[in-house]
Amino acid sequence: MTAGMKKVETNVENFLESLSLLHGASDGTVTGYRRDLSKLEAYCERNGLNLLTLSAADARGFLMSTEVRSLSPVSVNRLLSAVKGCYRFWEENGTVQNNPFAGIKNFKTERKLPRFFFEEEMNSLLEIEAVDFASARDRFLFELLYSTGCRISEIIAMNSRDFRRAGDTMTVVGKGRKERVVCIGRFCREAYRDYSLFRSAYERAHGWEENEALLINSKGKRLTPRGVHFIIGERLMKNGTIGKSAGAHAFRHSFATHMLNRGADIRIVQEMLGHSSLSTTQIYTHVELDRLKDVYSSAHPHAGSGKKGRS
Repeated sequence: MTAGMKKVETNVENFLESLSLLHGASDGTVTGYRRDLSKLEAYCERNGLNLLTLSAADARGFLMSTEVRSLSPVSVNRLLSAVKGCYRFWEENGTVQNNPFAGIKNFKTERKLPRFFFEEEMNSLLEIEAVDFASARDRFLFELLYSTGCRISEIIAMNSRDFRRAGDTMTVVGKGRKERVVCIGRFCREAYRDYSLFRSAYERAHGWEENEALLINSKGKRLTPRGVHFIIGERLMKNGTIGKSAGAHAFRHSFATHMLNRGADIRIVQEMLGHSSLSTTQIYTHVELDRLKDVYSSAHPHAGSGKKGRS
């Protein structure tokens, strides 16, 4: 690696480090940005260009390259966010004189409807009889995803100690390391009690010390996003009545859809989801915890408020 290439690499890492430390970006976001920036680095290397002295014409040339043109509009927009952010960071700290991507607009994309389960489908999916560790864990996982509306990254980051201490609400750390309060319904609490009993017996049988993670896999390790998606896929195949494929985010979309269908204010749902806006442009309004809990109890089918939910 030449001295010039090493300097560029150092500046890229400085930007990525700032994303994590200063802006609270998730590991997934940083990894995605690193991958996108590596595409630009590779393009510059192939064409004898210096990343730190790119012109606007060079930037347009990169976007017209075969590698970028093969990407979907959504992927190109994420790439643009990465390179624009990187050059803006460099411009602010004096590494470059201008941002060659500043005048380039994002691609227009179709807004796809989120995939979700209808209430009867969700009820069917949640009808898991807890007869061993795996079935109890899966039922609790699904109830937790549906009851809280949390992202998969937020769910797998939870620790047993924090959940045990929580009452009917729990604080989670979401995107940008922003804290918010989520509600835990009665069905979720009941599923946790079964899971806790089976898990303790399972860990004792294997001679393991208790893992601090709230959700663990069959090897006693913290459950991973890949593991969660595998569990969901397996349960959907075993169910046989839903007839659709879906990932963990479908539980989150179902949470929001069912809440809104039962009369919850969209601003309160936004607060519960941790979204700055459902449309990425509308700013949500803050709601007091008591109001949030009241709406959750009356609107969410698994809150255990006495309204007709899953039988």
